[in-house]
Amino acid sequence: GLVCIRMPAVIGSRREGSKGRVVVERGGGNTEPEDVMLKRLRLRSWRRGTKEMDLILGAFADSELAALTVEERRDYDALLSENDHDLYGWFTWASPAPLRWQSLLARIRAFHRLD
Repeated sequence: GLVCIRMPAVIGSRREGSKGRVVVERGGGNTEPEDVMLKRLRLRSWRRGTKEMDLILGAFADSELAALTVEERRDYDALLSENDHDLYGWFTWASPAPLRWQSLLARIRAFHRLD
């Protein structure tokens, strides 16, 4: 049968879809199978505009992405929409990171031991 975990729409939710695949519901009623979402996020992490960000985000995605909560994955997805030069500045403390990203950036920095 279909199992649905109810969570606020802002956070998203997971449910079992056809063929036993876990489906992640994103805001606005969009759904994406969890395995497809993980592949998409890994690809976007490794295919950045700069090699530095490929290495920072790609390695993190390969190792830590599956352990992130639905909300953290949604935030990571949004973070990937940021400009690579801005991201690099935030990771290297060359420019202040927006408050929205500080927790996630700290987690990625800790993964790379950049703290």
